[in-house]
Amino acid sequence: TSGIPASVAADEAGDKPYKYFVEGDSVWKLQVNALNQAEWKNIFKKDGEVLADYQTENEADYYQCKPIMSNDDFINGVYTSINRVELANLVSADVGDSFFSDLYEIDPIKHVSYNSTEAHKKAVANYYPDTHGYNLEAAQQLFARAIDEELADGHYKAGTKDNPTVISVQIAYQAESQISEEGSQIKKYIEDAFNAVGLDKGVKLEIANYAPAEWSDIYYNMTLVGKFDFAFASISGSTLDPINFMNT
Repeated sequence: TSGIPASVAADEAGDKPYKYFVEGDSVWKLQVNALNQAEWKNIFKKDGEVLADYQTENEADYYQCKPIMSNDDFINGVYTSINRVELANLVSADVGDSFFSDLYEIDPIKHVSYNSTEAHKKAVANYYPDTHGYNLEAAQQLFARAIDEELADGHYKAGTKDNPTVISVQIAYQAESQISEEGSQIKKYIEDAFNAVGLDKGVKLEIANYAPAEWSDIYYNMTLVGKFDFAFASISGSTLDPINFMNT
């Protein structure tokens, strides 16, 4: 199987005699490093909580966590700021707003997907499932609250609307080509929602999109060792064992 290039997606849309829909076995998802510095150190330092292969021996090499990334309101604001239906149409993909695709089955005998269970529906009930997680008004309210919390905690100092304090975070992609399509759009979703309320508070969010030279660096040099802010990646395989993936 292969994806449909964006350049021909409009021509291929709709009912076609050769078109056959297959449930995807993976969700392209935005990984989040929501650790504060103390939590990061406990996990990734030498003799920390992860395997030795993923530990950082020298304190000078410790990743410096961004305070805003451990703010729950900020992370939830990012989630609700992304218009996944619009984004899926842009990249000719099926829309998804959950950790698993519908192919992951909690009961393979009866072919019951995890996403169809009451447990899953309860977990996402407050995350706007009818619009696949998107709610711009909610995103702006969450961002406004996050900014107030961060300023009150002294993690950032407010500037002015014309000369705001810049908060910089990075989103990593596996390939440069992904930045030109989805990356630029996701950057716009998040920045626009944040800055609509942030500039009046003297704070501006700037997102740097990044792609490593080797796509696998996303896993081995970034997410597995905790050295990232946001990173796009996915899990796949073991579609009959969703519960064990909850440990990821």
